[in-house]
Amino acid sequence: MSEVEKTTIDVQPVAIRFGIIAAFVSVLSSVILFILNIEFNSISKWIPTLAMISIILAAQKQIVKINAPHLFSLGKLFKVGFIITLIASIAMLVYFFLYSNYIAPDFMDKVLEISRAEMVEKGLSEEQIETGIEMTKKFMSPISMMVISFIVSVILGSLTSLIGAAIFRNEQ
Repeated sequence: MSEVEKTTIDVQPVAIRFGIIAAFVSVLSSVILFILNIEFNSISKWIPTLAMISIILAAQKQIVKINAPHLFSLGKLFKVGFIITLIASIAMLVYFFLYSNYIAPDFMDKVLEISRAEMVEKGLSEEQIETGIEMTKKFMSPISMMVISFIVSVILGSLTSLIGAAIFRNEQ
């Protein structure tokens, strides 16, 4: 084993720094979408998620590049992405709590209004629409949405971390 292979590099500080960047960018993009009143737009609502995914991949690539010729395993690079994911997901959880309770307390009404319009557009009967709205109300409380959003964010971030780790690892 060469000296390069024996040296270990602590990736946690870098992962935390990128996690804070991902959190800031995700929250900032959500605020901008709210200000522009396009947070419910089908394409634009994915911007915070795409920002987090991009930052995870950039961080993994940057760590390998900056620390060349050190070797990075799949597990170590996954750890980088997972730390970033957790930080960004927790920040988005806090933001969503503030958003749904203080910034836009009528958020749920807007979601229901959009759901109703989509059902009308699909040609559903009034009875089907009412049934759908009642089901939506049951599963779309701010707390359940926070939990579901957090879980989905962690799953997407974990998958991104795994894919990025597989792409950028340089272990022998």
